[in-house]
Amino acid sequence: MINKKFDITKLEKLNHPGRIVDINPTFIWSKIAALKADTIVDIGAGTGLFSKEFAQLSPKSNILALDISPIMIDWMNENVCPNFPTIRTMLMEESKTPLEDNSVDVVIMINLHHELHDELEMLNECYRILKIGGKIAISDWKKQETPKGPPMEIRLETSEVSKQLTDCNFGQIQMYNDLINNWLVIGEKK
Repeated sequence: MINKKFDITKLEKLNHPGRIVDINPTFIWSKIAALKADTIVDIGAGTGLFSKEFAQLSPKSNILALDISPIMIDWMNENVCPNFPTIRTMLMEESKTPLEDNSVDVVIMINLHHELHDELEMLNECYRILKIGGKIAISDWKKQETPKGPPMEIRLETSEVSKQLTDCNFGQIQMYNDLINNWLVIGEKK
């Protein structure tokens, strides 16, 4: 079986500025920006690269950067949070967050979906924490040859993720293939 998790010994790879070009946060935000977001949750935040971007795109939002790795949480607390006071880190379990029901406006997952052991369990958790009308934005590797990225056999098509969202009661599903190596799927909590 393939190890689907990111190798934390390659932590610095997560901070490469090319990731912002490949997975444009402004594009992602433009697809969910009609929503007033008091609280944005970045699940699988890693080093907080995208948490910082969303903090700049929505400066009045509280950003909760969640990860399963204490090393990532410590890294963000040391290197990100001192410069971005709206970002707060939280340790989470594989598919369980420490957040209350109906407590967040936006959930973002970037290059995480292919690592999940149980996609539906994670999506149900996202549904639980989102407010009615809240949105989830999932971006992951296209299921095609790309110059970098995970093995093809663990990548998913947008249609698969759309079905998963539907199975978890999300509606208003939109799919985009505009990013360089990634797709974007957005759903809304009914």
